Amino acid sequence: MSTYFLTKVGNGYSEDERIKLLKELEKKKVDSGYIEVSGSNVAFTMVAPNQVVEFSCLDVFGENSKGAISKMCLSYKDGTYTAMGKQPMASVISPVYVKMRTDKKPNTDDAGLSQITKIISLDKNAAEKVDLKKSEILSREVYVKQSKGTKMVRKFMVWKTNKEATGEYPAYVYHYTDFSAGRAEMLKKEIKVSDSKKQIEEIFAAEVLKNVKKGWEKV
Repeated sequence: MSTYFLTKVGNGYSEDERIKLLKELEKKKVDSGYIEVSGSNVAFTMVAPNQVVEFSCLDVFGENSKGAISKMCLSYKDGTYTAMGKQPMASVISPVYVKMRTDKKPNTDDAGLSQITKIISLDKNAAEKVDLKKSEILSREVYVKQSKGTKMVRKFMVWKTNKEATGEYPAYVYHYTDFSAGRAEMLKKEIKVSDSKKQIEEIFAAEVLKNVKKGWEKV
């Protein structure tokens, strides 16, 4: 989640170094069937799990005032993250990025949960199987354009997740896909989320208006 990660880089790093790190992470952007959002409902950018990061923190804990902590477990396969259900997990206080560990690999031996369970125990009885309801598409519009023999496609979608009760998903998601075969980065995507149907409908309308100009045909 590169946007969040950048904000946690330690004060010993210059602004140029932070920007460089963010650009490197943006190159590793991948798809995800699970959306993690910030406190302001901004969707994080998910990146491929092929690097190990060392960070420091003030404390590690597996329980809070509400009981055992459970977080969504993700599976990564074929360039996509998939939600597998909530599992007992730890949280940390004041995490701060230290450095990339190029001497370690992202596997259970070098970066497994054993690093956590050496410090605290995770309540295996707290595992919760999440019965995730199917999402419902509310709006979908696709536009195409031919230019100098190159086909371009822009697709706009809004769906209701029907999973907001879990506390792990936003209520509504807007997704924009921009494909152009003649562009260096052929496929671009953008996601915005909201807990308001009215707001997500306004986002959808505004994005279509901004991105669909003369020459685009609706299909």
